[in-house]
Amino acid sequence: MAEKAGKSSKLIVFLLIGIIVLLLALGGGYLLFVKTKLPSSEAAEKPMLSTKLDTFTVNLSDSNFRRYLRVDLALEFENKKTEEVIKEKEYRIRDAIILYFMKKRSTDCGNINKIKQDVLKIINSKLDEKNQISGVYFNEFIIN
Repeated sequence: MAEKAGKSSKLIVFLLIGIIVLLLALGGGYLLFVKTKLPSSEAAEKPMLSTKLDTFTVNLSDSNFRRYLRVDLALEFENKKTEEVIKEKEYRIRDAIILYFMKKRSTDCGNINKIKQDVLKIINSKLDEKNQISGVYFNEFIIN
């Protein structure tokens, strides 16, 4: 009889530990879910705006071959005035982007994310702090 009481008390202890572990896991999962959902709900409140730049056709600096790059860019931003500022400074932005791509070889164009970051920095360097862009997207990226 004492043996049955010992087994049942061990079973109860294991069940309690299992329930506690399960509750902790569920609580942690819930907190993780809520924590990752909050930033996306903030982003949903501010709609992003975008504009396209005219197509860039640039000779690359490959020495063995005559190659060119054709790129269509879309820019993403939050402030409505940013589009006006981009239009006002478009010639400076285009010039800086063309000079950037002219220094590239076709083999340098494999890392698209690095190119996006570089182009983002180039464009933001031409804009004031209130009118920065937050994203660069390629609609077309052709090396010929």
